[in-house]
Amino acid sequence: MEFNRDLVRWLLLIALLPIGWPFVKALWRDFNAALREEGGLFGRQPSAREVERILEEKRKQPETLVSEPWVKPGDVRPARLRGRGAPGGPRPKTTGRRGGFR
Repeated sequence: MEFNRDLVRWLLLIALLPIGWPFVKALWRDFNAALREEGGLFGRQPSAREVERILEEKRKQPETLVSEPWVKPGDVRPARLRGRGAPGGPRPKTTGRRGGFR
């Protein structure tokens, strides 16, 4: 019995298509959005008015590349949550009841 490797490859490709298609679709949209001023991946060159409109739309969108400061070895980061060992002063006193939650 002969084993057809091409058939198995095509079946595997078809079976994995639902997993890979959203990724390819997102890449396509991202590349087209990045190259809109030049006409996209396979589009025509836009006119001057269209370029102005595209740039105006880009200005309205929020910035996606955000720079966050790095914590250096000498810097101290403030604690987000105060727990038992967290710095920041004494803990508030309780009502005097002993034991846990009842």
